[in-house]
Amino acid sequence: MLTFIVSVIVVTIISLCFFKKNFWENRYLILLICGGVAFFATLTINLSVREHLPTKSVVIDKTPLYKFYVQDSLLMEKTFDYCDYYNYFNDCNTNEFKYKKDSLHEQVELHLIFYMQKIKSSKTLMIGVFDGKTSECNYEFGDVYIAPSADTTAYIIKKKLVYDIKSKWISEIGLPRVSTIRVIYIPKNEYKVIPDSLIRKIPY
Repeated sequence: MLTFIVSVIVVTIISLCFFKKNFWENRYLILLICGGVAFFATLTINLSVREHLPTKSVVIDKTPLYKFYVQDSLLMEKTFDYCDYYNYFNDCNTNEFKYKKDSLHEQVELHLIFYMQKIKSSKTLMIGVFDGKTSECNYEFGDVYIAPSADTTAYIIKKKLVYDIKSKWISEIGLPRVSTIRVIYIPKNEYKVIPDSLIRKIPY
């Protein structure tokens, strides 16, 4: 921020020396020049030091996840929740997710399920959760991370990695977020049965 302020002051002094008595008459032009130079100087400094700045992660959204029930016969793997070529979340409506366990069928209660979906003639591993919003229940495996929650709750968070600016000479202008990720947190008893091959380390 100081870079921006100092740039404005320097340009104003130079303009005062150059225009002299006509300074006030050209105030709009000078203001435009001040803004342009200050913005360019701030942006240049930000870009030049960006690679050396520390980073920090910030949670920008947290959504609770709810349990749902899947018929036991649909699961291909009994050691963890996986079914093949069956999009449970598109084949069932929202109300069915909220139903209590059906005593007439063998069902599995869970927060997360893996399944294969055919996308553009190829198999894609998907992860299904229920957050109460039918448009946001399905994620491609490579787009999310999975981690154990600290208690028995399940939720999904969206967090971003941003530059940790501590200097008054650097502004947030021109410094976008480094990256954004989603992490699905599920109870430990559900997490521990997921095969190691399906666990990816959370980058931050």
